[in-house]
Amino acid sequence: MKCLLLLVLTLSSPVGIFGQCPTLIWSDEFDGTELDLNKWSYMVGDGCDLGEGLCGWGNNEWQFYTQGENVQVSNGTLKIIAKYDQATSSYTSARISSLGKADFDLTKPLRFEASMKVPKQSQGLWPAFWMMPSLQEITSWPSGGEIDIMEFIGKEPNQTYGVMHYGVEWGDKSEKGALVKFPEHAGDYFHDFALEKNENSLSWFIDGNKFLTLTDADIEPKFSWPFESIFHLILNMAVGGNWPEYPDQTTSFPNTFEIDYIRVYDMTTTTLPTPTLVGDTLVQFNAQDKMYCVQINTDLQPHNDYDTYIEWWVPEGSYYIPVDDKPNCIKVGFGTHSGYVEASIYFNCGRTYELWMPVQVQDLYGTNYRFWAGASQAVYESSTGTYSEQRDDAASSANITYQRNLLEVYDHITFSSDAIPNPQLYVESARKFYMDALSPTAAGCTRFWIQLEDSSLATPDNYPTGRHSRYLAFLEKDGVNYQKLDFDFYDTPDTTVTSVDQIVILIDSFVQRSDTYYLTNWVSAAAGCTSDCLPVSKNTCQLPAKSEEGACTDGFNNDGFGWNGDLTMDCQDSDCYLIDPACQSTTPAPTPAVEICDNGIDDDQNGWIDCADIACADSPLCGSWWNPSCDAYSACVDEGHVGECCPNVWGEYKSCCTNETPGSCSVHPACDALGLVGDCCPTPEGNVFLDCCQPQLCVSNPRCSGLQGACCPTDDGVFLECCEERPETCEIHPKCDALGLTGQCCPTADNVFLECCEARSCDVHPACSALGLADDCCPTRDGVFLDCCNLDMPFFDGFTGEVVTARTP
Repeated sequence: MKCLLLLVLTLSSPVGIFGQCPTLIWSDEFDGTELDLNKWSYMVGDGCDLGEGLCGWGNNEWQFYTQGENVQVSNGTLKIIAKYDQATSSYTSARISSLGKADFDLTKPLRFEASMKVPKQSQGLWPAFWMMPSLQEITSWPSGGEIDIMEFIGKEPNQTYGVMHYGVEWGDKSEKGALVKFPEHAGDYFHDFALEKNENSLSWFIDGNKFLTLTDADIEPKFSWPFESIFHLILNMAVGGNWPEYPDQTTSFPNTFEIDYIRVYDMTTTTLPTPTLVGDTLVQFNAQDKMYCVQINTDLQPHNDYDTYIEWWVPEGSYYIPVDDKPNCIKVGFGTHSGYVEASIYFNCGRTYELWMPVQVQDLYGTNYRFWAGASQAVYESSTGTYSEQRDDAASSANITYQRNLLEVYDHITFSSDAIPNPQLYVESARKFYMDALSPTAAGCTRFWIQLEDSSLATPDNYPTGRHSRYLAFLEKDGVNYQKLDFDFYDTPDTTVTSVDQIVILIDSFVQRSDTYYLTNWVSAAAGCTSDCLPVSKNTCQLPAKSEEGACTDGFNNDGFGWNGDLTMDCQDSDCYLIDPACQSTTPAPTPAVEICDNGIDDDQNGWIDCADIACADSPLCGSWWNPSCDAYSACVDEGHVGECCPNVWGEYKSCCTNETPGSCSVHPACDALGLVGDCCPTPEGNVFLDCCQPQLCVSNPRCSGLQGACCPTDDGVFLECCEERPETCEIHPKCDALGLTGQCCPTADNVFLECCEARSCDVHPACSALGLADDCCPTRDGVFLDCCNLDMPFFDGFTGEVVTARTP
């Protein structure tokens, strides 16, 4: 990073900062040679064992998470490695969790920090650093909430996301978040990602810059704020999925997501607010006197008692000058290079903050021709909605009125054009598209796409073949005034295309709406303008629209397809309730009730009754079962535990226990093999007990659902010795009926058939003919092929609702 920067300067006057720094309470510096299993557990499999809807971990992902084969700790960093096995056309990766080993009480002020480098050449890869509630099963999502501190998808190489998810159930949920754009590939450097949790508040940081704060007011009154609870950390890298899409010929395997450290700070005792760097992130070439300031909510006046300084760096070709009356600020004069404005501030308590603000320095663009003025630049061909145009004469710019077709998810307008002889100029940003647009009803941050295509290759049913490149702009919510859309290069779906004779405009693609749009002044602009230049973009959209906002009374579930799985319509939708005036008097869908701690009922419908619910943690009837007074926890007695030993909800024994755990594992050979000590012998994940433990412990394990007696399977569907003798036949397994299999054939959770299965073919499965699949190939609903299938056969994609090409890369 430093090689890109110039002019390092220390201010002549020290800046005194009073106060106390936050306290480090947990960390992993990854200094060893193996993953520390006292801090992390592996999450193994494809999610199918957690429930039918979680195969592919709920997102149609392709990877299988392994027990350490895809993790490496060396040279002070953790590497999560995604691999592809060409022989089996299969993908593997890793997912690790701190559940039960490092759980954090978010009712306290905490700061989570991680230094990470995301992978390059990573189309279809999806690394993430996130948090889930520790006191609810994953199948209860989203009622317990989810916090994504960092998400990156390879098809968007210059940005990362911070998001929170919440709701009542899958069909009634929502999310809010934002993204940060970098001046280069996000994987060129390690970046610092952080989350600060305060009461009813979450704040996201990248490289010391706070880019998003959300509070309970952002989701109420439709939903209740779920983040005042116990959460744990998760690190993983998925391969494929609904959002990142899937690997292609450009994706590199093996590919690495690298983590330098993870640190958690207690902010309770700190008296110093976290410093942040503020200023513009988008400026024009040679912009002058742009102010950048370090803010820490206190007067930064010199104090001779403290040796604290701010050091500054600016992008190559830029310069800066201090601001006399503001020792925490500088004014920057930019040149032509994008880069970072950096500030390094040292607190006298020993904490140093390195603040980096990415700044895109944008060229000046001037119009070089107009698409809707003249005979050949853009000639209307067809549309899926209602299109009309008006113009004063043949040479004047057309005014377009366009109404989207409510039934079209990928609504589009197609034009033929001979005005783009060198489309690569747009990819390289030597040329850009601009357009004026207006819609009275469109939701805020509506996405506009421009696609350049070769019409001899590009047809609706063979996407992305024939698409040379795509460009993206956002229409902000106004409804009255035209806005100038500035289209940025997005990606090149088909790198074999070199010529373009067709342009397609897609408005609010992936969402079903019927808004009317008014479009005019569609131009091509060339970089290097010196006069009459088009303005630099002022767009503030960070995430695209995906709601019914603005269409809340059309009687249709506008965002039910392709986005967030929202099944609710119109004013029952969280994005309409109390947003659209037409919904002000509507009663929203119910939110979870408050748990009553002494009535024996699961009042808030989250799966936990009374004292097993975190909502009752402070109730005198229950006691706080994560502190030393575990003997008050009634479940100890209910589950047959003796003395004051108090397990958590996954069957793991907490450190507050004072007695030996029951039973004797000394005779069990698996104990020695697993290297476990003590009397009771759990599996490495700690949630399934082997046969030396009291047999009733398996009964309460949620993974035993549908199995007879006290039989308790592992994640991969293999039955442990602690189970009662398993049935002679597997016909009682609920997945048999769900898959339409006959006889005694019994699949495991990962769709591998056990030896008890009768020989069968897939041609009897009713889903085969319904999906129009040829031969005997019969995939499961999540696109996983059963063993009789030819892996090169097409499969049904539940996300798009179509039969698509094979899943080989």
